[in-house]
Amino acid sequence: MRCDNPKCGCQPYPRKNRKVEITLNGAHPDQVCELHQPGTAIDVIFDIIDNALILRENINDPTKRYTSWRFSVQINYEHMQFVNLIGLPDSSLRLSIQLTRNACAARGNLMSVKEKNCGFAKPPLESRLDHNLYLCDWSEKRLEIFLPEEKLAGWKTVALILKTFKRVTVDQWSDIVWMKGPPPVAGLNWRAIEKEVWEEGMRSSRIRFKGQQKSVFNKQQDVAKGVNGKYRSGREIPKNRQPLGKDSLYLET
Repeated sequence: MRCDNPKCGCQPYPRKNRKVEITLNGAHPDQVCELHQPGTAIDVIFDIIDNALILRENINDPTKRYTSWRFSVQINYEHMQFVNLIGLPDSSLRLSIQLTRNACAARGNLMSVKEKNCGFAKPPLESRLDHNLYLCDWSEKRLEIFLPEEKLAGWKTVALILKTFKRVTVDQWSDIVWMKGPPPVAGLNWRAIEKEVWEEGMRSSRIRFKGQQKSVFNKQQDVAKGVNGKYRSGREIPKNRQPLGKDSLYLET
């Protein structure tokens, strides 16, 4: 039996029911459009096989039974650029992507669209994915996608997004999915992680390059010593011969 105190631990966890929110931004500050609207629900699908992003808008009319409308927009990897993936304090995610110039044309923008109607009635709302995204003629398009925590699967969703945009390899995707005791998603900044890994790789490359230079310098000194009369094995070399590599190879002078 649960008590009447709403703050008691015996009470059920308050389940959130937030929706996916997508904001379209243009090149100018006044070019801002919310693609989500009341009476609709937007699903975001990440296709790791074809490396594509699918946005699907569902419109329902509560006054009509068995009647619904669905409009989908597919954007392939070649026509969009990954900007960043941020983990919010409540473990929700904010994904930012930039569409290429070819995908910003009002017509022939290389987006694939599908429309499905269940019933013969006219939809009560206009699809914003159709009118405000697919038919938009802004010179630049940037999508800010808010993914609520209650619709995610933690780091598995993070790995799915990163693999879709080719930010990780198959092995790295598997490592993220099967992490034991993973840290919270909150505070994630993937661009910062990539920058840190890149800088660390550059430092390691410089260290390896300096080590190779030192190794080549030592070999040159060994060869110089061999030419002056002694080789590595300690054998005497005739004055009119120079070592080329092994003890058995000499060059007549």
